[in-house]
Amino acid sequence: MPIAFLARNMRKMEAGQVLEVRADDDGAHADIPAWCEQTGNKFLGEQDAGDYFRYYIKKAG
Repeated sequence: MPIAFLARNMRKMEAGQVLEVRADDDGAHADIPAWCEQTGNKFLGEQDAGDYFRYYIKKAG
């Protein structure tokens, strides 16, 4: 589900904006950076928030 959320919301954003995605599924660690690489968006990193992780993605321009 994080990738579906990510893709839907990135379409609404302007180039240069940063999206924060919160996910608690283990697959997101690999899926989100891979999605960024495939789409040309920039993966800025992740942050452990305890029960979930925060992922930051910058929309390509």
